[in-house]
Order: sequence, then C-alpha cells, then structure tokens
Amino acid sequence: MSEVVKVNNQIQSAADIKSHVASIHSVMKEVMLNGTHYGTISGCGNKPVLLKPGAEKILATFMLATEFVIDDLSTPDNKYYRVTTKLIHQGSGVYMGSGIGECSSLENKYAWRAAVCDEEFNDTPENMRRVHYKKGWQGKPAEKINQVRQDMHTLANTILKMAKKRSLIDAVMNVTACSDIFDQDVDESHIRDAVFEGPEKPVTKTPVIPISAILKAISNAESIDVLNEKWQKAQTTDHKDSQEVKDAYDKRKGELS
Repeated sequence: MSEVVKVNNQIQSAADIKSHVASIHSVMKEVMLNGTHYGTISGCGNKPVLLKPGAEKILATFMLATEFVIDDLSTPDNKYYRVTTKLIHQGSGVYMGSGIGECSSLENKYAWRAAVCDEEFNDTPENMRRVHYKKGWQGKPAEKINQVRQDMHTLANTILKMAKKRSLIDAVMNVTACSDIFDQDVDESHIRDAVFEGPEKPVTKTPVIPISAILKAISNAESIDVLNEKWQKAQTTDHKDSQEVKDAYDKRKGELS
C-alpha cells in the first residue's frame, strides 16, 4: 500500500510527493544559477542556501502568489518589523501556507557602520561609538573596526525589505517542503564574503565599477533611502575609501535633508 499525506485536504501519494521534489530539482538544475539563486558556502555544509531570486523561481514554478502582512513593532529607539508572507495558489485561490521574518535596526549590521575617518569616530559621543572586532574570513586575521551608530530612520525601508525577504524565503521553504534541498538564506554580508563551490563559482572579488558611475548614481538619488542604498553599494567596490565618493554622498544628503 502506497504512502499518502494530506495537503489542503487533498490526498497525495508518495509518487505525487516524489514528482513535487523532482520538479524543484529540475528547476534548480536547468533554471537556477549557483551564486545567483542559491549558493553552497565553504565551511557551512554541503546543502545550498536558498537566495531570494531562487525563492522567486520556485514561486513561479508552482504558481504561488504572495500576500504580505506587515506588523510595525517599532519603538522610539528601534525600527522593528515582523512580516508574514502568505502563499496563495494562483489557479485555485487556495491558501497554501505562510512564513515569518523579522528585522530590527538593533541588529549589528544596521545599528553600526564603519567610521568614515578617525576624526568622525573621535567626535562621536562615547555612547554612540565602539571598537568592533570582525572575524577574519578565508584565513584572514581578525579586523579591528572603529564604528559609529547609524540613523535608524534612514534605514527603515532597508530593514522592512529584509524582513520581507526573510519571510518570503521561510514561506517558500515551508510550503514547498524544500528544506531537505536548501538551507535558509543567510545575510548578504556572509554571501558577499563567502567562497562558493560548484561549476558556476562566482567571482568574489570586489566589483570593478567606474567611479564616475558611482558618483552619477549618488547625485541622481531622489530620496535619502535611495541615497543610502547607493552608498552601501559603493562600500562593496574598489572606491569604498574614496574621499570623492564620500564628498558626493555628503553633498547629496545635505540637498535631500
């Protein structure tokens, strides 16, 4: 007698479940790219982590639409969002399941940033600065970084988007039962510094982007949120320590304030 399970009150046989899993493997092999839709990270096991673009491919495969429910749990000193992602089958309108994700401005990556210079660090009040030691990756020694607190209000949109991303991936893994294939996505900082394994190994070196393109993007930013996103992207390039880029950022921030 074949094994059966219930999904939304519908009986599925073992063969149905195997076909479902085979579909995910097929999409992973024929459509997804290692380093773009998923990534196997050295030192973190053999199971690939599912990235947001990969989760979106799985949603399209199974015709699942998303519905986001956002809870703003912010306090005067913390931007904090909890997002529930509900997945609905596009053909039938049946609710398939959900996932939850949270993000807070008190997380290290949002609460702190590297000081632009020693003068900024020294001029910042003691309760708004710290010395942080970052673990070295790929055999590199630990790094000592002077950090200052970030303005949580300028990061509100980024924090909300991260909560939505975490919730989306959680929902995809819950509803499609692909946890045996993928791990939950990890933070972008880990992805950026990681060593990917596989035939489609991406380049992990700092992106080579002309400084003129960075300056243009900063000068064309139409809001503080967009400006900060452009600034953060600039910090991942060869020009992250450029005074010209910093001056352009400060100028545009003053214009938008």
